[in-house]
Amino acid sequence: MSNLRRNFSAGTYSVAVYFVGQMALTPLLLWFWGKETYAHWLVLFTIPAYFGFSDGGIANSLGNALAIAAEQQRWDEAGRMLRSVWRWQFLLWGGVFAVFVLGLVFLPLRSWLALLTVSPATFTVTALLLAIYSLWSLQNGYYMAVFRAGGEFARFVRVNGHVRIAEVIVLGGSVAAGGGLVVAALSLVVVRLVFTVWCHGQQSRLLPRIEFRHGAASWREFAALLPAGLGFLGFPVGNALINQGTTILVSHLGGPVAVVALNVGRQVARIFLQGVSILFQSIHPEISVAFAGHDFPRMARLQAKALTPVLWGAPVFCLGLAIAGPWAIDLWTHHQVLFTRGSLAAFGLEACIAGLGNASMLLGWATSRHLGLCVSYLVTQSAALGAAWLLYPGFALFGVPLAFAGATLLHAAYALWAGARVAQTSTWTVLREGCLGLPYRAALSGAF
Repeated sequence: MSNLRRNFSAGTYSVAVYFVGQMALTPLLLWFWGKETYAHWLVLFTIPAYFGFSDGGIANSLGNALAIAAEQQRWDEAGRMLRSVWRWQFLLWGGVFAVFVLGLVFLPLRSWLALLTVSPATFTVTALLLAIYSLWSLQNGYYMAVFRAGGEFARFVRVNGHVRIAEVIVLGGSVAAGGGLVVAALSLVVVRLVFTVWCHGQQSRLLPRIEFRHGAASWREFAALLPAGLGFLGFPVGNALINQGTTILVSHLGGPVAVVALNVGRQVARIFLQGVSILFQSIHPEISVAFAGHDFPRMARLQAKALTPVLWGAPVFCLGLAIAGPWAIDLWTHHQVLFTRGSLAAFGLEACIAGLGNASMLLGWATSRHLGLCVSYLVTQSAALGAAWLLYPGFALFGVPLAFAGATLLHAAYALWAGARVAQTSTWTVLREGCLGLPYRAALSGAF
């Protein structure tokens, strides 16, 4: 089986597990906690996303650089990169955690997050546990780079799916047993710690020609990854504006009920976006390999492979969501969250355009030629958050997805143009092959 097929299979499993887990947890948490406590959890869960900024984008930069170095048999350089990233990220994360603790002590974070009905002790302990969970989760990027270089990227994605199942079971079980916010956060920390220990034990087997002495590190090697890494950092910042930033905005303007409705609408609408992430995970490692071998035609074909299902699937998904979505959500949430067809179609439109934007970034992402994409993403998502703030008083939740859909469409157009330049082809060629599905004609004969 080709690497692309293995990556696709593992990515499908991982995304399916994530989606089913979210679908299972939402009604369960609503049932046992009620809307108010569930809304508090959603707001508190913005903390891991903001801690993601302390990664500095190094994980993606390391993944691309290490995959290219392994393909070209530059093992000494690969070892220096791994040791340097391990050491300096550990020190960076320790500093970030210390600053966060000081913020909990001296800043009115509970007020800023509109969580004054949560007791100070519960807020502080839950926030600390979620911070620890997020820091351990950031290690995923380092270990994913190791598995990519060792030729077992698909295995890492599959095991990560197993971990998601464990998180859902442990979290759901703890809440069903009567646990509150603190117990829920602690359950996630325990599962993530076990996964981190397992990944750490796999390093020497995957890359036997590299010596994993994490004390021997070079700032120069780490600093060399920073320019690309800081560019990658723009994407989680943009995602935070879309997800966590919007959650906090809606919490202030609409209250807990609006937060729950926002979360449910986006979960259902982003079924399409999860499908796009399968393609992204499957294809971007292969683009890195093609780039290492200067195989630009293959890079363009791989980009077109990702665009075909996105372009053809988006209108079908939006239509299906508008027809069946309100009924499905009503049944799924036990009649606690209601949507009109128009408002749900707006969420579907946002997700489909976001999927197009993500698929269009493949070439820049997999080759670390992404700095322009980063700027475009940050500008468009910042503008969208501002537009959502202006539209909410007049249009309520209906205005939020429309604001982000318009901004993301502009970013997708720029990403297509920039990616075509990386592959030394034209935007029209990539878009035309994506629309016509030419790569999938070859797939039917076994080329995929």
